Amino acid sequence: MSIYSTHNFSIHVWGDDHPPPHCHVRFKDGSNVSVTIPFIEPMYGATISLEVREAIEDNLDAIADRWDALHPIRKPKEPKKKKLKSK
Repeated sequence: MSIYSTHNFSIHVWGDDHPPPHCHVRFKDGSNVSVTIPFIEPMYGATISLEVREAIEDNLDAIADRWDALHPIRKPKEPKKKKLKSK
């Protein structure tokens, strides 16, 4: 889902994504970068411009809210109780 868009890039959060919490920045040229939230750290050795950083900062609440809505915190599974075998 797109959160923010300019003529150069757009910011998205996907529902079928993996931790840690992050957003995707897609550029007009087709390239993209993943950026952690709330720390705004580019992932996988990428870099981001000041314009991208400021756009994420300005929209951080909306980005984090979207991540939380699409990735609810899961309760840990309770261990299955083992049945004792009767003799």
